[in-house]
Amino acid sequence: MYLSMHFILTLLLALLLFPIYKYKVLLLFIFGFFIDVDHYLFDVVKDKKFSLKKSYLAHMNLNIVLKDQLHIFHVVEFWILALILTLIFYSELTLLLFIGLIFHLFLDFIYWVFNKKYIRHTRALSLIAWLIRNKKIKF
Repeated sequence: MYLSMHFILTLLLALLLFPIYKYKVLLLFIFGFFIDVDHYLFDVVKDKKFSLKKSYLAHMNLNIVLKDQLHIFHVVEFWILALILTLIFYSELTLLLFIGLIFHLFLDFIYWVFNKKYIRHTRALSLIAWLIRNKKIKF
């Protein structure tokens, strides 16, 4: 999904929850919007390219086929870890961080469902599966 849509929709959710959580909703917004930094981190590690603009344009260009990308904040192991940490250290702050994560992933899922061309871009859903597939760990 385009960053502008993540920005607008996450901002709307934060504004909707502002009467309840006040300025703590900034955490929801930050986590819900900036979680896509993992796209850039993957490009830096994989290709040793540091241009944020080029990374963004490559990820948004649906004519480029991007396969088996590891976006570390978008894998199921991270979601489980975030849920566990939210439950263990439960507070409004951890709850808002988790809501930001889930909202972001929900928006990504909606974009994926309705944009069939996006299927040419594949993202690893599991860190462990990605590591096995890319022969980083062996069984």
